[in-house]
Amino acid sequence: MMSKVKHGRGSRYTDDFKRKLAAQSSADGVSVPMVAKKHGVPEN
Repeated sequence: MMSKVKHGRGSRYTDDFKRKLAAQSSADGVSVPMVAKKHGVPEN
């Protein structure tokens, strides 16, 4: 589930959503590509 901001320039994702992705990717045995694929966002 993606949380998108609908206005302006810059990131289209909310800060809260980005924090959740970062927390998930820091767990043991989990990689950034795994988390990105799960949420349907680009890996980079």
